[in-house]
Amino acid sequence: MRVDLILVLAASLVTVPDRPPKTKSDPVKEDMKKLEGKWSIVSMESNGRTYPAATLQRLQYKLEITRDQFIRETRGRKHAMTFKVDLSKNPKTMDLTTNTARPRTYHAIFKLEGDTLTICQAVGRGQRPTEFASQGAQRALLMVWKRDKP
Repeated sequence: MRVDLILVLAASLVTVPDRPPKTKSDPVKEDMKKLEGKWSIVSMESNGRTYPAATLQRLQYKLEITRDQFIRETRGRKHAMTFKVDLSKNPKTMDLTTNTARPRTYHAIFKLEGDTLTICQAVGRGQRPTEFASQGAQRALLMVWKRDKP
């Protein structure tokens, strides 16, 4: 009986791994997780014109990014969109689609540097911007956001 107990204990030690198996990390999910959170507008320009800080404060422009929602808020009114990103491109791309009866997709590029998110979005049905600028041949809206502290 004692030998049987020792054999069972020895067998259990051999078959139980000493650490959990490694799970493969998904770089896309990891980068998407970095985008999640609440953001406040720092600066915005359109067609080369910079919006004054007082205007941005009056607009109360906010942004919340969840796993699958991109929610812009202006003066307390929320506008939710779905979004898709392509992290393989340089600069990284983002497509924002409105949740309306007639969905509309806006093409953008973005970069995330620490707690600063820069988005350059085509105005109207324009082509996706190729650089982080709002003037010149591309009509774009350039926005810089800062992550809100919890």
